Amino acid sequence: MKKIILFMSILFYFHSYSQSVKRLKDLSIVAQEKRQVFYEWGDWRPKPKYFLGIQTNFAYGQVWGMWAPSRNRSYKSGSDIRPLGPTGKQVQRSIQIDMMEDRTDKLLNHTNSWKEQENNEFLNYTNLTTISDPLYLVYYKPNLNSLEAFNVNSPFYVDWGFSKQKPFNEAQQYGMIAHYRDMILELKDKYKIAKNVDVSRGKRLLMYHDVFLQWRKMKQRLKDLENTFYLQDISKADLMKWKNSQIPNYTRSDAEIFQEALNQANIY
Repeated sequence: MKKIILFMSILFYFHSYSQSVKRLKDLSIVAQEKRQVFYEWGDWRPKPKYFLGIQTNFAYGQVWGMWAPSRNRSYKSGSDIRPLGPTGKQVQRSIQIDMMEDRTDKLLNHTNSWKEQENNEFLNYTNLTTISDPLYLVYYKPNLNSLEAFNVNSPFYVDWGFSKQKPFNEAQQYGMIAHYRDMILELKDKYKIAKNVDVSRGKRLLMYHDVFLQWRKMKQRLKDLENTFYLQDISKADLMKWKNSQIPNYTRSDAEIFQEALNQANIY
């Protein structure tokens, strides 16, 4: 019990003589804090005090007055340099950052537009999109499949568009089949180049169309070639029969000849 009473007495003694902390509010420091941000620029504390026109505030003289450093007087008489003020550097930096962000967005949009245009140009020029071209799929591919599948080394006359073996053999004998084989191989190469080369879509379609026209002429030439050798294959008996059919019949009477002449002249 004595120990408790002694301990309480010691605590009361130190509490009685302990110093209490008082909150200070220095208006000069507050004014300086305002100048350092954005709140106010012209609150210059400590303020001067005059007696009979004489400045009597010694603190003012040391901070802003005649005894103050030159940099303090320059600071007081200078322009507003608050970093967060209307014309402060920090505000200017924020405006510049906003302008730079806006400029960056515009450049990014411009870059994206160029990228999109380049992608469109790539799709327009690349041969990777050839097989998906609507005009090619609907028109040129069906008409040129026969060229692509044509076997230039085929020994069968049917594959070359002939209806009989003998005209085909004679065309081979005279070297015509070999000549047309080279021409068809050249057309095949042109068609392959048109599908694989990187050109604009319009140029590619023109190449398709040129190959298509040449292939159509080639098939007609093969038909004409067969007809040429087929006419040479007519037998002499057939030729004589055809010639005899063209000879006038002189065994008819004069009345029959006269009646035939009237019929041809449409005279009644």
